[in-house]
Amino acid sequence: MRSAQQNFPCNVEKAGHIGSMAFDSEQRTIARSALAALLVTIPVLLAAGLLQTFEADEMKERLSLLAVALAPLALALLRDVAHLANHRFVAPLDRNAAAADTTSAKANMLSAILRNTHEQVTFAALVYAMAAIALPRHFTDAILACAALFVIGRLIFATGYAKGAGGRALGFGLTFYPSVALALLTAVTTIF
Repeated sequence: MRSAQQNFPCNVEKAGHIGSMAFDSEQRTIARSALAALLVTIPVLLAAGLLQTFEADEMKERLSLLAVALAPLALALLRDVAHLANHRFVAPLDRNAAAADTTSAKANMLSAILRNTHEQVTFAALVYAMAAIALPRHFTDAILACAALFVIGRLIFATGYAKGAGGRALGFGLTFYPSVALALLTAVTTIF
């Protein structure tokens, strides 16, 4: 059984309480990357709201906008599925996939990237659909802005994955935070 110290790398026992935890180097990198992702997300969404280049009034226009926004998500998922499939095709150890007793570190990494992409695509697609239906027309450009950040985030996530949590944190943030912000924007504009 793991001790509390093993479960919390910041050593909560020494720190006294969570508010005074000292972050290790990787946690500081993750926190900086998360902040950077937020500092990119907020102005991009604000700019999308101000530009108003694609004001979707009719449901047909909104569905077209949604289709455009979903295309990069589908391509990101396709990229990661193809990357893992190609690896399995050329790597004898990994050819039998889950049916094999062992898999290589590379296959495990590509599987983890694919799982995360699938999780992010699922969340983003639901948020984009909700936003396409419910957002006021002058905010609909935000959906496309989120889709652009999604693609950038997925590329950074995948290329930084092997470097650890700090290497993929910015990519995760650029994928996740825009979807969260869009969900909040949709909820607030729908309620008020």
